[in-house]
Amino acid sequence: MNNRSRHLLATLALSALAGWLALAIVLATHIFVLPHGPHYAPEVGPVGAFIIFGGILSCFYLLDFLLITVPGRLFVPRRIWPGPLLRGISGAALFCLSVPLWCFASNSLSDNDMPFFLALVALAAVAGAASFVLLKPSTA
Repeated sequence: MNNRSRHLLATLALSALAGWLALAIVLATHIFVLPHGPHYAPEVGPVGAFIIFGGILSCFYLLDFLLITVPGRLFVPRRIWPGPLLRGISGAALFCLSVPLWCFASNSLSDNDMPFFLALVALAAVAGAASFVLLKPSTA
């Protein structure tokens, strides 16, 4: 393994960690900080809800990262690599576009789930922006 491929793997790992942490922080803020009614997740409690939803959303984030970020990093040439702001916006947009596909694939797209769908879009935007901002162009 040469220095260039080691640098690429380190950049992708840092990018994946940053996006996942952003996703977890926003989810934890929603569950633990924002007020909820007295019957919020009565079966498992807030900690159980965070563990369950965090695990499910982590799986979707990992799939999005592998299907969007890794090919984007590998196949976009260095000479057209955008700055951090444009990378964040494009990462947020690409991850947001994946949410309807995952909802369609799981047959959970209905009119009653619109607030949940919008929350997923917001989580995807934060995770996508965080993961794309940390990607740097290759030095070679």
